[in-house]
Amino acid sequence: MTQSFLTHRHNTVVALYNAATTSAKGIARALKLPVSTCYRYVKQLHENGQLPPARRTGRRPILTPRKVKLADKTVKKNPHATAKQVRNILQKKFPITKLSVRTVCRTLADELNYKHGKAITLPLLNARQIEKRLNFCKEYENDPWDFTIFSDETTLQMLRNTLTVRWKKGQPRPGAPSLKHPYKCFFWGAISVHGTIGFHLWDNQNLDGALYRWIIRAKLLRQANKKMGKYWRFQHDNDPKHTANATKEVFAEHGN
Repeated sequence: MTQSFLTHRHNTVVALYNAATTSAKGIARALKLPVSTCYRYVKQLHENGQLPPARRTGRRPILTPRKVKLADKTVKKNPHATAKQVRNILQKKFPITKLSVRTVCRTLADELNYKHGKAITLPLLNARQIEKRLNFCKEYENDPWDFTIFSDETTLQMLRNTLTVRWKKGQPRPGAPSLKHPYKCFFWGAISVHGTIGFHLWDNQNLDGALYRWIIRAKLLRQANKKMGKYWRFQHDNDPKHTANATKEVFAEHGN
């Protein structure tokens, strides 16, 4: 109950008392207050002719205006910050020993008028990115894509522990069964409008330049000539393994 609310209540009680509503029960019915409280008000008005200044008892707020300002600045800078993260920032900046997450949530909602919920869904591409892609498509609309081979590689891992859990303070954190060294494998593939050109799956080493060049020789060149003919082009990203001089020499030897 705020001080302004108590002041408004006192003014209403005084107005009713001056309007000849001197009964505590009558004031209680009119304002829907406890009768015992209204008896105290009437007694004070009868003895002193006025009610004492409204005041709110209790401890001082933990978050001073300076701390509230820092919380506001933190959320403005990072709208995805949780109440726990805001609390940790406040405790790091100020010597606050007892500050609960609930207090931070209440401050953000009541004093700073922040709402809490899921972020709205935004397009994956902004207008500038869409325009650049459209310009690329228009520029290469008549390009001979029928003779282009695309390739990429990825990593696959089994039994990844990505679950989130909740637990009460003082209790052990729940666990999830998982391997100490989960199985991981690698995949390389190449495709075109004619279908799959080639692929390779392995798990004994990371992809380096030597392995990538072996894949090109063993899994791409012969299969590409078989499906695409003698004249085709190969497109991959700018990974250092792809742009290395040794890799370019492999394609130069093949004539691509």
